[in-house]
Amino acid sequence: MHKYLLLLTISFLSVAFTGCESSQSALSKPIRKTETLTPDSSLLAKLGEPQDLGFASIRIPADFTQSSKQTKGKSTIYPFTGPRRDDGTAPLLQIMTVQLGEADKARSLGVTLDKFLEGVKKRRAQWSESQLSLGMISDLEFAYKSWEGAEISRGTPMKGTMYVTYVNEKLMVAISSQDVQPMADETIPLTEAAIRTFEMK
Repeated sequence: MHKYLLLLTISFLSVAFTGCESSQSALSKPIRKTETLTPDSSLLAKLGEPQDLGFASIRIPADFTQSSKQTKGKSTIYPFTGPRRDDGTAPLLQIMTVQLGEADKARSLGVTLDKFLEGVKKRRAQWSESQLSLGMISDLEFAYKSWEGAEISRGTPMKGTMYVTYVNEKLMVAISSQDVQPMADETIPLTEAAIRTFEMK
């Protein structure tokens, strides 16, 4: 089942960015000095050494393993999977980069984040999400939200989080995680701590 969930996540992230439009531009405005986001210090011991992604690094949970990166068009996904359980489920953490074209540059962080979440929402029932928040990681402003919902085809309650940033006028990064309930109550805070160790080179 964890392979199914991984492919499902990759699928929505690959298509969610397509067709996103907004007249607002996050790239043409100076970054606001919002709150600096740091990982929960009580969870740092559960994170491994920084993983080199080439363009950036991140400390993933120590028991997560990295799958082969997948490139499709202007998008590249770096997936990490937690230990597989007896029922086939596993927590997921992934980083996605998108090479920006001219049309992409008019999309605000909030609009882009909501478009990504729409891809998740379409496959969930009993959906709820937090309000939009902004914060600084690695000197980059991220928009982020958490969400809850039941995976429609199996009825499995799930929980997740998603962070989105524009690195510059050429690159966007989305970092997300998800897991099934009730294990998500433990794994999502851990993956969120990992997300907050993201650092550009």
